[in-house]
Amino acid sequence: MNRRLFLALSGVAFTGAARRILAQSAPRPTTVETTLGRIRGSVDESVHVFKGVRYGASTAGTARFLPPSRPEPWTGVREATAYGPRAPQPFRRMVPEIGDALVGPGPVSEDCLFLNVWTPGPARNQRRPVMVWLHGGGFRTGSGNSVFYEGKSLAQKHGVVVVTVTHRLNVFGFLHLADVGGDQFWRAGNVGMLDLVLALEWVRDNIDAFGGDPRSVTIFGQRPVSSRHHSEHVVGYRDYRGGDSRRVGGGRDVSRPCRREARRDRQAPGDATRAPDRGPERAERHLDEIRPRQRRTNVDSAPVRADGVGIVGVGSDDVRLE
Repeated sequence: MNRRLFLALSGVAFTGAARRILAQSAPRPTTVETTLGRIRGSVDESVHVFKGVRYGASTAGTARFLPPSRPEPWTGVREATAYGPRAPQPFRRMVPEIGDALVGPGPVSEDCLFLNVWTPGPARNQRRPVMVWLHGGGFRTGSGNSVFYEGKSLAQKHGVVVVTVTHRLNVFGFLHLADVGGDQFWRAGNVGMLDLVLALEWVRDNIDAFGGDPRSVTIFGQRPVSSRHHSEHVVGYRDYRGGDSRRVGGGRDVSRPCRREARRDRQAPGDATRAPDRGPERAERHLDEIRPRQRRTNVDSAPVRADGVGIVGVGSDDVRLE
């Protein structure tokens, strides 16, 4: 065999091997039927991954500062292979070496009610435990898109279904407007929590299609969202009943000041985020600039918990399972 023929045959063999390797490493599609429509994710090794799954309608424009609503169903198949947008948030200076790893990649948008799912297999009646991760960031920054929150390892090694959630933050999720905005905005101080409730309702209604057990849902998370009181606050809203709901939390409970503040605000139970006493006059002057231009009707008026439990935070000294 001459040198030219040898090189030609070697090139053909190498190209064929490279194509096989790339074909094996390329993500394989996987499809699930949800209550809203079909979505197409990908398979990473043995784990089925669905990113950017919409659980709520856009909160921009006339929906700003209002409780979330369910999205409209769709026809066809929607792609679920890329993370959805993060909630609007201030720039958070991180360690340069990790970049945006903590807050997550992707654009920022008020249309941010998306979640991500990792599952060993999207087949019904598998009854796998479900773990819903609520991200940290002090209700100011962050998202469910962080590389640190990926659920592949948990799903692969322990056979659980992992869900991470992105929801409204800072003034978009926890701005008290009842004093200046009237009845329409009396729940503006807790709409970030209501986003989480809607996400848990999506889990309750859809997680069986992903192999999870809606009767066995564990809420866990980082710092403020992992506390006992926060978990009770979320699952206590409206008529959410997720079955056997558990929680994993840790560290120091600092919820008492928030609950004292909530008790002082009996006009809107549960609204623990309040402006300073001198704030309403200033806020009223600028209300037209920050609230929607059009009023929205038929807003869900189901009551919030009446015990005044508010926004909480904990440290990360220890971890406990309750």
